[in-house]
Amino acid sequence: MPLFTVQLSIGDHFKAVGRGHSIKMAESKVAQQVLTQTELWCKNDIDGGP
Repeated sequence: MPLFTVQLSIGDHFKAVGRGHSIKMAESKVAQQVLTQTELWCKNDIDGGP
């Protein structure tokens, strides 16, 4: 019986880690988009804007 709880908690742990990882991935994608957008705005400012 204790073995089953250990296996269950390990499974939950990996699920939680996976969820945290995918959240981090999504956050970094958003951060990259924001950075590229900001770079575009800066270039537009230097070039005189649209």
